[in-house]
Amino acid sequence: CGPISSDWCKCLKEVPGAVLEVVAARDPKKAAAFAKDHGVSRSCASYADLVADPNVDIVYIGTIMPLHKEQVLMALKAGKHVLCEKPLTENAADARELYELAEAKGVMLVEGLWTRYFPAVEHARFAVEEGIIGDVRMVQADFPELCYPVQYAALFFGAVERPSAVASAGSGDGGSGAVLRYGSRRRAG
Repeated sequence: CGPISSDWCKCLKEVPGAVLEVVAARDPKKAAAFAKDHGVSRSCASYADLVADPNVDIVYIGTIMPLHKEQVLMALKAGKHVLCEKPLTENAADARELYELAEAKGVMLVEGLWTRYFPAVEHARFAVEEGIIGDVRMVQADFPELCYPVQYAALFFGAVERPSAVASAGSGDGGSGAVLRYGSRRRAG
C-alpha cells in the first residue's frame, strides 16, 4: 500500500480496458483503505484470496522485496500473469525458478523496469533489431539507480552473452556507476 503501488493504480486508470478488480495487503484494514482511496470496489483479506479470485487475470506485486519470491510463486501457481516491482528477486537462481514456473504455467512474468517501455527505448530496440544502426559496441545510460542503466546492456547486447568483466563504484544512493565488458569489443556503462 506504498507510494509506488499507489502511482501504479493511478496510471492503470489510463489504460483502456484495464480494470483494477481487487487489492490485498498484509493488513486487511490497510487493503480496505487503499481500495477506498483508489476507487476499487473490493479488497481481500489475504494474498491467497486475491490469487484465487477467478476475476483476476494479472497480479501486480508492489510489496517489499523480501516478499516478492513468495508472492510471485503464489500468483504463478494460481495461473496468474504477474507484474512485479524491481528487484524481482534477491538472486539469479530465484529469478530463474520464477521464470521457469511462469513458462511451465503458460503465463507471463515481468519485472517492473518501467524505463524499458519508454517510446525512445522501443525505437532504439527496433533500430538495433532491424540492423538500422549496425553492430552495437557500446551502451551508455545514466539514471540514479544502477539497475536502470545496467538493464540496457542485456537489452541491446542480448541476454545470452554474459559480461566478461564488471567494475563498479559508488554507494547506490545516486552516485554509483558500473562498466561491463562483453568480450574484447563491447562495453556498457
